[in-house]
Formats: sequence, C-alpha cells, structure tokens
Amino acid sequence: MSKQERRPIAFLSCSLRPEDEEFVNFVARLCRHFGFEPTGTVGKYQAAPEPIWKQMIDGVKSCDCVVLAATPRYIQQDVNNSSSAGRGISEMLHVEMGMAAIENKPVLVFVQKGTNVGSFLSQYVQYIEIDMRSKADINRKAPLIANYFRSAFSIIERNWSEKSKSDLFKASAAVLATIGAINVLDALFSDKK
Repeated sequence: MSKQERRPIAFLSCSLRPEDEEFVNFVARLCRHFGFEPTGTVGKYQAAPEPIWKQMIDGVKSCDCVVLAATPRYIQQDVNNSSSAGRGISEMLHVEMGMAAIENKPVLVFVQKGTNVGSFLSQYVQYIEIDMRSKADINRKAPLIANYFRSAFSIIERNWSEKSKSDLFKASAAVLATIGAINVLDALFSDKK
C-alpha cells in the first residue's frame, strides 16, 4: 500500500497463549506492513475494569476491520463420526467474528496450518492458511496476502466515504432544523399580529 494519511484500525482477534505468540505476532506484523494498525485485543492491547464481552463489542465497533489470527485451542470431534477430530479455535474468537458480522466490518482471517476454523467462519469469509514452518508457503502466498489487504482497504475507504457523507448530511440537517426552529420561535414571539 502507498503512504496514506489515515491508517485503518484493525481489531486483532487472537489467542493470548504463549504457544500462539509467534503466529499472532506474525499476523500483527502483516497488518502494520500493509498500513493497518492492530489494536483492540482484550488482554493484549487493551485492559479495562469492564466485562470482557463489553470490551470486545466496543473494540469491534470502534475499528475499521477485524483481523483474526486463528490458532488451535481445542480438540473437536463430531460425536457421531470419530474420524472427524480436528483442532479448533477458541469460542471467544467465534464470538468476535459474530460481532464483526453484526457490525458489518470487513474481516481478514489468517489460519495457522492445521487449525479448523469451524463451519460459520469457513462460510462467512475467505481465509488464508499459513504454514509458519515453511518460508516457501509464506512467499507463495505473499501476493494473495497483499491482495487481501488491498481489498479490505478498498472496502474501508468506501465505508469512510459513506460515513463522511452521512455525517455531512446529519450536520446539514441539524443546521437546517436549528434555523427552522429559530424562525418558528421568532414568528411565535414577534410583536406582529
């Protein structure tokens, strides 16, 4: 991305476990490399004496997009199919993705190889699986990753433009309402009968 005046704010949805730190930091570096500012992660970038769910909602609402660094947390298995066992992400990451969907935020998902993201996420958005042990895999996916961020930035710019137009319309409506109220009050309290 070229130099831009305004940097998109990315809510980084991720694990805080030490064994996931390398992958999470890699995804945060990708964000910064492409001009996005990672923030929001409860316990990593923010802490407050409020319920975690409230901090998550506030973080997702205040950002321009959500970036998920999906790492395995649980062993998952279909109770009727013992051969379907996999390593799935934390339920909190699913919750943050649901919040992003409700808020209609662009979502970028980076999946550590061997992680099952579940049925909602795989149907909701395209994701990029990365094998951290293979430089060749990372290099091969570099153009796709760059396109992923460019596409997200394009959506964010469009959202910024729409919000700017909406804010201008609201300000204009408020000014016109004030002028109208002043004229009505002036008419009501004028000495003319």
